[in-house]
Amino acid sequence: MLLSEFIDTVRTHMILEGLSPRYTEQVVYALRRVAAWRDKPVAEFGRRDAEAYEVMHKLEGVTTGALYADVCAFRRLSKSAVREGECATDWGRELKAPKVKRPLPAALSPEEALRIINVWHPVKNGGKINRYVQMRNRTMMILALFTGARAKEIVGLNFEHVDLGQGVISFVHTKGEEPRMVPIHPELKEALEAYIAVRLEIVPVPIKVLPALFVSDARNCPGRWKRINSNTYSCMFRAHTHTLGLDERAHSMRHTFATQLLENDVNLATIQQLLGHKNIETTTIYLRVGQGAKRKAVEGLTMKLK
Repeated sequence: MLLSEFIDTVRTHMILEGLSPRYTEQVVYALRRVAAWRDKPVAEFGRRDAEAYEVMHKLEGVTTGALYADVCAFRRLSKSAVREGECATDWGRELKAPKVKRPLPAALSPEEALRIINVWHPVKNGGKINRYVQMRNRTMMILALFTGARAKEIVGLNFEHVDLGQGVISFVHTKGEEPRMVPIHPELKEALEAYIAVRLEIVPVPIKVLPALFVSDARNCPGRWKRINSNTYSCMFRAHTHTLGLDERAHSMRHTFATQLLENDVNLATIQQLLGHKNIETTTIYLRVGQGAKRKAVEGLTMKLK
């Protein structure tokens, strides 16, 4: 099978693994460029071809980020080729990815985060559904701020994942498909209790049929309730912050959660578990963000010069 024909198989494998649509399409885009350069049978495509492509790209002066994306695409290609029996060895694992400077997470101050959660414009046209939607959106933001959950993890919640009695939330649909449990903060518990009461009152579909915690009523088909998706949540968050004169992404709540934990002297291992990072090196990026604790520590020195 030619590389150009095999790309859809790579996409299918990534979807089944639960990888994000954005990352999946980035890999597909990169592989299409490779196929346009050298469309040969997948069984004959290997490490030397990948390295030759990287050399060509470097000579073209592409960014380090683009080179890193190429390596990710080749790794996905070789992994899928092994799974499909097209290759005997996973040659992509031998490729070295260039180091990419990661930007600092955009954390909000507590005041900014609370303003996003608490300041809302009056609901247009009134109505129970519109009031429910605003309450749903606010609850999702509170959940993100007090658990550090990603958009995908929030929208993937079912009623069974929220245990108000034990005070824990189980995130099942995670980035690495590794479930994790996060304690429920008292503020979040109060918000969830109020939201769930309204959710059960407004949505006529039984929980057994629609177990999703956060749902929406399809505009083009009133009465047809469904689970809200992560893109809808992210766009809603962006639109809401724009009305407040801000330009923030939904992921900023996750960064704020992590930064506040760090400034409250929570150790990195605990923050790693709460965020669901596989590698603690990913968590250490917040060390460069949490300057508040460092400033407080230095200013707390009692030494005085004569």
